[in-house]
Amino acid sequence: MAADWVKITAWACLLLGSVAVHVALGEVVLTVLLIVFITVAFTGRKGPRQINGSNNAEDIDIEVQRPDEDEPTTANPLNAAPNDASEETPKLRPLRSPSAELRRSAPAEAAPVAAAARLPFLDKLKVFLTALVVLHHCACAFGACGEGSWYLIVKGGGGPRAFRLCVKTFVTWNQAYFMSLFFFISAYFVPTSYAKGWQKFQANKRRRLLVPALAVLLVVSPLTTLVAGNLVYAPSPGVGWYLWWLLLFDVVYVSFQTTPPVDDALAEALTGADTPPPARPPLLLSTVFRIGAGIGICGFALLPFLVLTKGSFASMPVSLGSVTCDFLMFYLGLQAKAGGWLERPLTEQLDIHPFVLLGFVLVEAAGMAVASLDVDKFGLLLVLLAGMFCLDMSLLVLLTFQRWANVETRATRFLARGAFGVYLLHPLVVTAATRVYLHLAGDGVNHPVGFGVVAVVSLLVVWPLAYSLAQLPGLKAVL
Repeated sequence: MAADWVKITAWACLLLGSVAVHVALGEVVLTVLLIVFITVAFTGRKGPRQINGSNNAEDIDIEVQRPDEDEPTTANPLNAAPNDASEETPKLRPLRSPSAELRRSAPAEAAPVAAAARLPFLDKLKVFLTALVVLHHCACAFGACGEGSWYLIVKGGGGPRAFRLCVKTFVTWNQAYFMSLFFFISAYFVPTSYAKGWQKFQANKRRRLLVPALAVLLVVSPLTTLVAGNLVYAPSPGVGWYLWWLLLFDVVYVSFQTTPPVDDALAEALTGADTPPPARPPLLLSTVFRIGAGIGICGFALLPFLVLTKGSFASMPVSLGSVTCDFLMFYLGLQAKAGGWLERPLTEQLDIHPFVLLGFVLVEAAGMAVASLDVDKFGLLLVLLAGMFCLDMSLLVLLTFQRWANVETRATRFLARGAFGVYLLHPLVVTAATRVYLHLAGDGVNHPVGFGVVAVVSLLVVWPLAYSLAQLPGLKAVL
C-alpha cells in the first residue's frame, strides 16, 4: 500500500511538472514529449519488472476456452470487434467453464481480474458515442466550438440565434461526458489484455493504438488541413489525442501492477469463471460518490487546468468533463472490471431508482444550458454542474444501453466494425463535406440546413468507407 502511495505521488508530481512545462515552454513542447515517451514505452523491448520472473502468458501450459482469440476489444472501445454470439439477447453474466484446478495451482497473491463476458451493449454504446463525436465536430464546423477549434469553420455569424443556442448546448452536453465515457469503456478491457502478459499487451497496444495515432498525426491531419484550404500544416495529433492519452493511462496502470500477469487472474479472465459480488457498492453507482467526485474531482480539480492551459493540454482538449474526469473515469473502468459491475444488471446495483437518476441528469443538463448563456457570470456553476453531469449521464447511458440494447444484430456488427475507422477518418470527411457544401451554397449559406446536410452526408460516407478499409489485409489488424 505504501508503494502505491509512492507511485501516486510520483505520477502526481509528473502531472504538475507537465503543467509547468506547458506554462513555461508551451503546449507543443509538452505534446512532443508525450509522443516521444509513449512511442518509446510501446516500442521498447523491456516491460515492467514482475515478482516471480516470467511475464509471458505462453510460459504457462494451460488450456482454456478463450472468449476471443484476437480480442480486439482490449485495445480500445473504438476498435472493438463485434461479438460472434447469436442474435438472441445474452444473459448478463460471464460464461462458465471449469477452472478449479487452475485456481488451486495459481499464486495466492494474484490480483483479481473479473471474468470476460460477452457484452453486446458495449458495441452499440461504442457506435452511439462515435456518432456523437462526428455530429459534435459537424457542429464545430458551423461555429459551435469557437474560432480555431476546427479545421474549417463556416463564417457568417453562426446563423439564426435559435440554431446557435441549440448547437452550442449540444456541444456543451457532449463534451461534458462522451470522451470520459470512452476512457471508462477502454479501461474496462485493460486488465484482461494485460493478463496475457506484457509482451502481448505491448504488441496489442502498439498495433491498435500507437500505429493509428501516428497515422492521424502524419496522414489524416495533414490531408484534412489541405482539404480545408490551408497549405501550411503544423503537426498536430488531431483526434488522435485520445489514443496518445489512452496509451499514457495504460502506462500508469501497468506501473501499479506488482503481481505477475500470468496467474489465477489470467485463468479466470480467459475461462469465464463467475465474479463474486463486490463487498461494497460500486463507486459509480453510489449517488453520494457521484455528487462528491463530480463536484470535487471533475469540478474544482479541473479549474487549474481550465485557467492555466487555455483550452488544450498536451493536445487533450481542456473543457467541461476533461482531464481530471478522464482520469477518474479510466480508474472507474478498471474498478468496473475488477468488480464485475457490467456483468450484472446495473439497475439492481443502483442505490436510487433509475427515474431519480434521470431527474438528476435533466436538472444538471438544464442548469448547464442556462449557465452556458453567460459563462463570465456562471462559469464556476457550469463547471460544477458539468462534473456531476459527467458521472450521472455516463451511468445513465450505460444503464440504458445495458437494459435496452444488449442484443447483437447484423447492423450492429457492421457499425461496430467500422467505428474505430470512423473516429480516425471523420475529420477528413466532415471537412470535405463542409467544403463541398460551401461551394454549392455560395453566398447563400444557411447554417441550419448546412449542418443537417453535412452531418447526414458525413455519417453516410464515413461509415462505409471505414468499414471497407477495415476489411483490407494490411489494415484489418489495425482498424
